[in-house]
Amino acid sequence: MQARVASRTLAEDILQDAFVRTGARGDDPGADESVVTWFFRVLRDAVTQYELRHEVTSRALTALTSELDEETGMALEIRETVYRCIARLAGELKPGHARALQRLEIDGLTIAEYAAEVGIASRDVVGVLVSLAREEFKRQITRSCMTCLDRDGTAG
Repeated sequence: MQARVASRTLAEDILQDAFVRTGARGDDPGADESVVTWFFRVLRDAVTQYELRHEVTSRALTALTSELDEETGMALEIRETVYRCIARLAGELKPGHARALQRLEIDGLTIAEYAAEVGIASRDVVGVLVSLAREEFKRQITRSCMTCLDRDGTAG
């Protein structure tokens, strides 16, 4: 069964689901069916139901992705405006805060890597620095965005 699903854990979940179903619905093997054949039928049904649910979920995610792609295409101008605004606000941060956010959030360094890069022995100190930088950036974004909102609460 594990070969038909994504992982051993998922296979175990489906197996447990099949056990629960046999007890919950009182389904018993027929007179001409062995217990092993009966349970494999129940297990096959559980796998089939999983595959159907997975297929429905996949179709829904595909539709959502397509919908978001369409919205993304329509919102490209808005996105570019937002990016310019964020870049401007990031440029207004204290230099140490701007550098920390750039290296951690954009460049993908870990706190330990950034601490070594700037010569700070304690990762805790860098963690506090990043926390302060995020708070400063959040305040700037909130302040800036509030001035860009019109009376209706929409950007404009």
